[in-house]
Order: sequence, then structure tokens, then C-alpha cells
Amino acid sequence: MNQLDLSLTYEFPEPLQKALQLFTEETQIQVNVQVLDHEQRNQLSDFALHKTGPDVSEIGNTWLGNLAAMNALRPFSLADIRAMDGPSAFLSGDWAAGHHGGQQFAIPWRSDTRVIYYRRDLLAQAGIAEDTAFSSIPHIQQALARLQTLETISPLALNTAKNPMIIHLVAPWVWQAGGDFMSSDGRRTLFCEPQALAGLRAFYETFAPAIRPEVQNLNDSDATVSYMQAKTAVIITGHWMLNLLPRSDTLPEIQQNTGIALTPGVPYNGVMALIIWNHSRKDREALKLVQFLTRPDIQTTFVQEAGYLPVLQEAYGRPPFSTDPGYQIIRQSLETGRHLNAIYMWGLVEDQLTVVLNGIWQTIFADPEMDIAAAIEARLKPVAARLDRILSPAS
Repeated sequence: MNQLDLSLTYEFPEPLQKALQLFTEETQIQVNVQVLDHEQRNQLSDFALHKTGPDVSEIGNTWLGNLAAMNALRPFSLADIRAMDGPSAFLSGDWAAGHHGGQQFAIPWRSDTRVIYYRRDLLAQAGIAEDTAFSSIPHIQQALARLQTLETISPLALNTAKNPMIIHLVAPWVWQAGGDFMSSDGRRTLFCEPQALAGLRAFYETFAPAIRPEVQNLNDSDATVSYMQAKTAVIITGHWMLNLLPRSDTLPEIQQNTGIALTPGVPYNGVMALIIWNHSRKDREALKLVQFLTRPDIQTTFVQEAGYLPVLQEAYGRPPFSTDPGYQIIRQSLETGRHLNAIYMWGLVEDQLTVVLNGIWQTIFADPEMDIAAAIEARLKPVAARLDRILSPAS
């Protein structure tokens, strides 16, 4: 039996194991899975540098630029793409996230976004109109201020404990203010420009007062638990919250009163995509696996059962996406959102920016009366200057 090596990020859930068993039954190709650890981006770079490792890998779309620049990826031909029903079969933003330098180097296979979950009953108790509570930054600020009057519950829980995904939370605020993180050519940073600083200031100034000491420094799982245990009125997280609500052990007040809303401005969207390595000697088998994992029947069964968001338009015309109000908001977020660009050297910028943005939370928690705008600028300017020297060294 032919063998094929696949690397995944984070996990290898049981539904995906079943999907790969089906692939083996159909093709007589055995798939050996390697789950990468928290140093996954470095591991992927090693695969590219040493031209060894798996045949197919799952990557975050922002890692694409670096890997393509290393000439490590096999581009997908027009014939390959037609065999997957073409770009129109996919969510348009997800498809574009796999495009780099005029070629399609990655095929999207699961989506990601962030939305706001809230307690309808607590909004009503605080006199907040649900239909406008999260429609704009001023409305969010007003809603969280009113939720402060409910002394028995924290207005907000958020991942503030060394969050590796903090840029996913702040991006909509930066974009809403007209800012960005890097120039499109990757030659300079933009997060210290006035628009980006204004967006970051709005993010921290809106949320910091609403995070009470008992819910500070929570990771995403702990923040979710805080909401599920009825200790928090609002949380911003991913679609996986919708998988928790129907569970039999979920508190009735959570099941019956949870609403969902878009983040203000342009929502953040992410995509995990599949790439074939240039060093693979099993090009035909690797392509079969990519085509299999993005097939409509796989996307609408095993991918959803694994708790992932599919990438095919067809999947969103079926339940639960076509019938569940929460998933309809998720779909709206995916259709109107924006991806972080796959810019060369983005990984370096992301790593350093993540450290600083997480550190700002610790500074605020230590001194709630501090000048947040001044602290943001003071922490970011030296980082921007250092990165700019690396991104565009003097000739």
C-alpha cells in the first residue's frame, strides 16, 4: 500500500481520523499523520529549508508568503483547480488567502473567525437594547459600561494571558480605524501609524475597564468557562462556542439567553489551508488527498463533525449553517471579513507584535489609571523601528 505523510497543526480529531480511513479505503493510500507542536511555524520552515518532511501540510494562511518565497511549495495548476470545481466553489476570501505571487499555492480547507457572544437577559436587566448593543464601538463602550452596574457578574471575559492569537482580536479595531500592520510589499511596519494606534487605543480603552480582576489573565478556554459558568456577560471567541451551547451540561440560562453578534468594523477571518511540498516525490497521491479533504461530502460531514468551519459555499447552504441563527452570523462574518495578508517576513513581525500587545494587558492590569494611549505608543515605537531596519535595511 502506498504511504503519504501529512502534518497537521494543533490536533487530530476523531472525525478527521475517520475521514482519512475512508480516503485509504477509496485510494489504497495510507496517510501517516504528524501533529506539529507549538513551534509549528519553525517546524514548517525547517521542512522548507531542508527539503524533507511530510508530503502535505496544513498551514495558517499568513505563513504562505515565507514558504512560497523559499520556493518550497508546489503550485496548483488550472487543471488541479478545475478538478476541485474551481475558485467559485470556495468562500471567496478563503480562496484568495491561498494565492501568492500570481499563483495558487494553498487550497483552503477550514475557516476561522471571531464573533461576540452575550447574555440577552443581562443586557435587558442593564437596560441595553440588544439590536444595537454591539453595532459600533461607541455602542459597545456604552453596553459594557452599563453592564458594570451588575455587581454579581463581570461584564467581559477575554483571552489576556499571553494570547498567541491576540492579533486576531485587535485586527478589526485596527482596520476599523483605517490602519494596518504591515505595508503590502512587506518593507515596513504600519502599526505605529496614527490610524493603527487609534484602533489599538480604542480596543484597550473599550475592554480594559470591563475586565474585572477575577477574570484577568485568562486564556481562551478559561474565558469560555467563565461565560459557560454564568460568571461573565460577554465574550469574544470563535465558532466553537456554538458547539458547547446544546450540550446537556450547559446551564439553562446560558442555553436560553445567548446571543451572537458581529465584531465592529471588518471582522477578522482566518483560514487553514493545505499545501503540497516541492520536495514530495508523491505528487499524484498528495493531490488526491488535497482534493479529497476539500470534497463537498467530506466538508459537510467529517470537517463539521470535527468542529471546524468548512470552506465550501455548498456547505453553507445546508443545516446547520442555513438554519441556525448563530451559524448565520458566523457565515456573515466569513462573507464580510478580512484575512491578514500572507506577506513575506510577517512571521517575524507577528511574533514581536504579539509579545508587546500581550504585555500591554499586564501594564494596564497593574495600573488601571495609566495613560493607555501613551503606553501603547511607548511600547510599539521601538519595536517598529527595529523591525523596519530588518525589513528594509539601508543599501
